[in-house]
Amino acid sequence: VFGVYPAGYDAPGVFYGGAGTQSARTVEATEAIARVIREMQAAPPTERELDLAKQSYLNSVVFQSDTRAKILGRMLTLD
Repeated sequence: VFGVYPAGYDAPGVFYGGAGTQSARTVEATEAIARVIREMQAAPPTERELDLAKQSYLNSVVFQSDTRAKILGRMLTLD
């Protein structure tokens, strides 16, 4: 199960979610994802959850620049 908000540096993003599941459970999985999204709209994450998400994201940044190829790719994208 995953959720992604791929906001770019040059354009806003669109949230989407998905799951890898058995064909027979596709409807159940889709309904569960929609339910969680509705619940988050009604009761947004707490400050603690938001802080954890921010820290997790910031801690992952180091892995976006851990090779020369990734650094070059980022430079080309930004250029």
